Amino acid sequence: TDVDDLNPANPADQRGLFPDMLAREAIESDPTSEAEKLKTEPMDLYPVTHVGEFMPKERWLLAQLRDIISEGGTVLLYVRQTGKRNIQPRLLEIITKAGIRAVILPDGDARLREAWIQTHARHAQVMITNPKKVETGLDLVMFNHVIFYELDYSLFTMWQAMRRVWRLGQTKAVKIIIPI
Repeated sequence: TDVDDLNPANPADQRGLFPDMLAREAIESDPTSEAEKLKTEPMDLYPVTHVGEFMPKERWLLAQLRDIISEGGTVLLYVRQTGKRNIQPRLLEIITKAGIRAVILPDGDARLREAWIQTHARHAQVMITNPKKVETGLDLVMFNHVIFYELDYSLFTMWQAMRRVWRLGQTKAVKIIIPI
């Protein structure tokens, strides 16, 4: 059937135009379908099954990190999902398995963060954190690259997070990377 001959008012012709509707109807009519299983089985937040399998954005991130580190740079990696859907452990695993020294800035008292950073982050090539944790008051001049792996909802928070590395005492050029 030619697309021009189809009548959009006819449901049978609509199925020809929208094959995904057929699949949806089949799923909705079969109670043991994949859709039903998804409702009852726990869902893995990270569908990657093997260490060598990465999502496209993860591959992009590793390429960026390797380039930056090969030039002697260090990276402050900002992620927004650090609560219920915490992606920091996944990123830490991927980055460290690539042979890059990385740490996650832990939750806790803001006054203790600076001491923790001075002790632990000085030896890291990458520090992963939520931009809200470093929004105000911290000097992170040991890093000269910032990657916003995920954008924050607040431009003010992003601006403040960027300024953590671009402060008095920074001896290297600073580069901010925001993937779109």
